[in-house]
Amino acid sequence: MPLHLSADFFIKQRQLSGWFEQSLAVDGINRFTTARISPDIQITRSHCNFTDSCQCCIEHPAPTTLVLYGISGICQFSTENHQCTVRPGDLWVMQTAEEPLQRLTPANQICAMQVVKCSTQRLYDTAIPALIPPFRLCRIARQSQPPVGFQRLFNNPLSTAIDKLMAESQALELLAHSLNLMQAEAPPQPPAGASDTLHLATELLTADLCSPPSLEALAKATGMSHVRLNREFKLYFGNTVFGWLRQHRMSLARHQLRHSRREITEIALQLGYSSASHFSSSFRQHNGCTPLQYRINAA
Repeated sequence: MPLHLSADFFIKQRQLSGWFEQSLAVDGINRFTTARISPDIQITRSHCNFTDSCQCCIEHPAPTTLVLYGISGICQFSTENHQCTVRPGDLWVMQTAEEPLQRLTPANQICAMQVVKCSTQRLYDTAIPALIPPFRLCRIARQSQPPVGFQRLFNNPLSTAIDKLMAESQALELLAHSLNLMQAEAPPQPPAGASDTLHLATELLTADLCSPPSLEALAKATGMSHVRLNREFKLYFGNTVFGWLRQHRMSLARHQLRHSRREITEIALQLGYSSASHFSSSFRQHNGCTPLQYRINAA
């Protein structure tokens, strides 16, 4: 039976300054260090080691955008139609509608993560609405250290009004950077006339490039046979399902090599390649040069 956590579990609405800690009434160790830095932005650092697997149902009464970084252990999140696994080093963007977000944490492992939550409406009010992508769960990076924005936020004492103002600006900067990465990594959209099923298929394929669904699992999720699914992809994209996915990975690779300073090994792991050498071989086959040569020529 899942634990139901209301939206104000992690932070009391009336408490608008400083840090406080909260725990779940379950067996094992768990600690949630949380602060609300403005009425519509809150930050949480969790550290859990449950005796039994723990399933929580976290309510979000209004559309909410979350940026999560996994520190240790694994944790599964899901909504009615989407699911993902957050692993150490993963940076995810999650956008909920009004539906609850399910979190499943396995037993007997130290699971730690950092989270920034913001009202999606606040992002619409702050930015051009077209820049806010549609609802998705999307892993946007894999890196050995949390983004600098997280480090600054959790080192902030939040003891003065200036501390809170600084934290709010840092949280918005982190959200903006993450949404920018998410937008850059959005897959090509099916052309006009394509079915909603094809949109769903591309979303499921690209939500986690390290663990894309098999053709059989994708066919089951979309309600199509794998033969029909491949036929739909060839009709609208001119390629098979996994041919399309390889092209998408290569497009992301070229973007990262041109516009970021990430190490090539880091890019390879982010895109789901088993090693830098595997990535380099595939990249050369598709682009006629190595990733390093491409980066040098694009500079």
